[in-house]
Amino acid sequence: DLDRKKQLAEGRKELTRHIYQNYQELKSFLATLYEAMKTVAEDRKQLKKGLSFELPFQPPAQGQEILREMGFQESAEGWIKKGFHRDDYEYLRGGWLEERVYLALKEVLPTESDVLLGVQYTNREGTFNELDVLFTLENRLHLVECKSLDAAEGSEAGGTASLTNFLYKLGALRQEFGLTPQAYLATTSEDSLDKDGQLKESLVKRAKQFNIEMLPLVQIQDLEAWFRDKF
Repeated sequence: DLDRKKQLAEGRKELTRHIYQNYQELKSFLATLYEAMKTVAEDRKQLKKGLSFELPFQPPAQGQEILREMGFQESAEGWIKKGFHRDDYEYLRGGWLEERVYLALKEVLPTESDVLLGVQYTNREGTFNELDVLFTLENRLHLVECKSLDAAEGSEAGGTASLTNFLYKLGALRQEFGLTPQAYLATTSEDSLDKDGQLKESLVKRAKQFNIEMLPLVQIQDLEAWFRDKF
């Protein structure tokens, strides 16, 4: 499954870059799209097989470009996709950001650095966890948590809530596997910035207490350059 996820990311990398570069113009559309997809996503069994998904609204011009690339077709009734699968849903609800970070790291890091996307595991108590992007560098494990639109509300998920959720995930890794990776929280949310457009000092201090570095993606246009400078 990990190899399949890598292949999907490589196959739609141009679309992923387009969404990232134009996120400010697209975020309202993506939030509305997520709300429309939620009801469909509740039928997990049918979503796995593939179903017909029709949009109940008219997408903006840039949104239409995304839908065409994703295999949607325009009809008299609106925009529709037959064979809408969970992969499509996961990508449009925020998986594109995980893939963008993965692609940037894959390009920048040396070939011996193993980069993995969407690692899933269930602990002994049956609790499910997913790690967005994992990679190794100089014999050390690194973990990037990505936050775009909040899955629970279809609104921006940034700041303290995202950091708190990430801390639980890091705590689980330490408790279950004895792992303490170098951690990064990459977020598109403007809620993580103060009125001057800088990362909120309270957020930075709390993150540093747990060895987490914040990546304010709203300020990072060239993600490859940022990682290249970092590593």
